[in-house]
Amino acid sequence: MRQVFRYVSYRVRVAVVMALFAVVPLSLFGMFYFNNEWEKWQTAALGEQKQLLAVSSENLDREILEIESKLFYVSNSVSIRAALHGIEHYSLVEGLDFIKILRETFTSITADNDYLSVCLYSNATEKAYGGYCYPFSKLQQELTKEASLLTQVSELEVGKVFATVRTVQKADHNREQSQAFVYLYMKMIEMKGSECYLEMSMPLEKMINVENSELPDGSIIAVYLNLDDGLHALSLSNDTEDTELLLDDYYQTGKCLGYYPCVETVDSMSGSQIVCFIPERYVKEQISGNVAQFVGMVLVFLLTVSVCSYMAAAMLTNRITRFLEKMNGELDNILVDPTVGAIGDKDFWGIEKRIRNLIQSVRDSYIKMEQYEVEKNRLELELLQMRFNPHFLYNTLNSIRYQVKDKKVRKSIDSLIHYYRIVLSKGHLRIQIKEEIEMIKEYLELQIFAYDLTNIGYEIAVEEAVKPQKIIKHLLQPIVENALEHGLRANGDQGIIRICARLDGEDIVFEIEDNGAGMTAAQVDVLLSEPACESVGGGYGVYNVQQRIEAYYGKEYGLVFHSKPGEGTCVTLRIPKQPSNN
Repeated sequence: MRQVFRYVSYRVRVAVVMALFAVVPLSLFGMFYFNNEWEKWQTAALGEQKQLLAVSSENLDREILEIESKLFYVSNSVSIRAALHGIEHYSLVEGLDFIKILRETFTSITADNDYLSVCLYSNATEKAYGGYCYPFSKLQQELTKEASLLTQVSELEVGKVFATVRTVQKADHNREQSQAFVYLYMKMIEMKGSECYLEMSMPLEKMINVENSELPDGSIIAVYLNLDDGLHALSLSNDTEDTELLLDDYYQTGKCLGYYPCVETVDSMSGSQIVCFIPERYVKEQISGNVAQFVGMVLVFLLTVSVCSYMAAAMLTNRITRFLEKMNGELDNILVDPTVGAIGDKDFWGIEKRIRNLIQSVRDSYIKMEQYEVEKNRLELELLQMRFNPHFLYNTLNSIRYQVKDKKVRKSIDSLIHYYRIVLSKGHLRIQIKEEIEMIKEYLELQIFAYDLTNIGYEIAVEEAVKPQKIIKHLLQPIVENALEHGLRANGDQGIIRICARLDGEDIVFEIEDNGAGMTAAQVDVLLSEPACESVGGGYGVYNVQQRIEAYYGKEYGLVFHSKPGEGTCVTLRIPKQPSNN
């Protein structure tokens, strides 16, 4: 992502960030709004089916209550109850009268409902009376496969109603078709050896009355009836294995894959409900317009946010862009002179100042690099000048030494030969510290002899662990020279120089101390900040020593002066430890 943003303008990046800050919270709100609207859209899409189920539920409630009331009406009929006594001894005439009574009564209660069936079952007779009264054995034959239902009906108490659902095979256009009926049973009378049961039944689909309803293709109407013998799950559509699985799945989980359930409860039967399973494709078709409208609103919103974010980003970055353009136009002048007049307004003075300081720092660094390059070339030239064959010098000094009889002069010549042998050291940049100390010792001997400095002495103390360490050649001599020339000789050619070297952790510390004239703080600052005149041995002053230490070892190393006029000077030099094999 960062790689992509690198190639995008700053204005576009600001616009993207602003758009994200606007879109993210509004997206969360949009998701919450969409979920609520989705439920409303579904409810609206299922509105017609919901109304249909409400009417069907009212029909079922009404039919159940009417059948129950008709049951009680028949059971309380005095003429029928009187006729049932002695039914087992009826003659033909008495039987015809009984049929007439039943026909008149049953016709009166079925006049307003062509689908309601009514009959009696008596165990006191084996005769059938005009299709209105049958022997109890006939009911037993019908319920042969439903033994538990027969038992429940047989054990009814007088005046109690028992409701159930039975699937009956009916002939329809010369073919058998199963149909669900709601049956209500009641025991009317119970005498010794004589019982009579009243049965009323009606097709379930006629009670619900959904035959002529316009339902979406693939819809399934199901009824869950919680009756006296348990819960019955019935489909009023074509029964298939898939339909049965669907009804079971909905009963177990309350959900059904591929369908939206539209539910209406039945008030007269607790726990009963009518369910219309509407295919998902129908619901999606109905709400597709709403979804398309919502998507359009989202696209318009995103476009509006994008345009507004870009315009706001343009307003915010316009001044910065103009400032950068001005800065770019004046860059050549600033590179020549970073102190030229300001080119931006006060809001960008801080940025402009930092840029100018950066340019000034780069200029200063470039100047220092040029100075370092000049100094490097000078040092390389001096080093090349020093790399002449020392044999001529050594042989000449040896010849002079053998011609001189004075022991002091011969000793001085020996010191000079040893000094230059170490100074030249075959052109190596680094030597062992013990060689650097020997060179310092020979230098002091030469100076004492040359200027007859009999009142000047020196002490050298070097730890054994320090001697094999490496050091840049000619690093200590300028400091010793400064102590001798500006310390002791300025103090009347008398005093002592103490040189010690020790380990301090991973560092090596040198201390060169004299009890000479000393220096003020201002004199020390000048000594460290300005190149001094060339020393006799190697052409390096104290300033050059400091520069060499920083360049070779790093700025954390260097010289520290402690000096007081009239008391002397102590110089501490610190470098990192470097074994002789490095």
